[in-house]
Amino acid sequence: MAYQVIIPAAGQGKRMDAGKNKILLEVNGLPVFIHTLNVFQKDESCKGIFLAINPEEEKALKEILDENHITKVVAFVPGGKERQYSIYNVLKHVRQEGIILVHDAARPFIDMELILPLVEAANKNGAAILAVPVKDTIKKLLEISLLKRSNVRACGLFKPRRLFVFPF
Repeated sequence: MAYQVIIPAAGQGKRMDAGKNKILLEVNGLPVFIHTLNVFQKDESCKGIFLAINPEEEKALKEILDENHITKVVAFVPGGKERQYSIYNVLKHVRQEGIILVHDAARPFIDMELILPLVEAANKNGAAILAVPVKDTIKKLLEISLLKRSNVRACGLFKPRRLFVFPF
């Protein structure tokens, strides 16, 4: 099933104190975002990659894409102040047909075994999101006192990942 993918890539790495956009940090000799984009580059079902970027990084990003033979990027769109605004900016440029997948550039550990079932689920159900069962201990505040709280059973709770799919 064909899809297009929006890749938010306009971050600044502030929370990491990286000093630069974290997608440019290297893992195994390649910038993180290249690992992410390679998954979509290799997938025949991916019909186009839309990057939400910091416009000041466009030239450097294009050079890195060329060096790594990433050819499916169809548009560079200025990112917004927050991730949600970056996605919105890109949605104004995407062809309004078929399935749209959104996945962060700084999250390279994605593979086709996760993507394809999500695309199929979105096509069937109208939307899909990747989520994993919660394993953390969850506390529920019973009163305005840090001393009065209880554990919440995590059974049936899921933590969404930053990969979601919807028809457009």
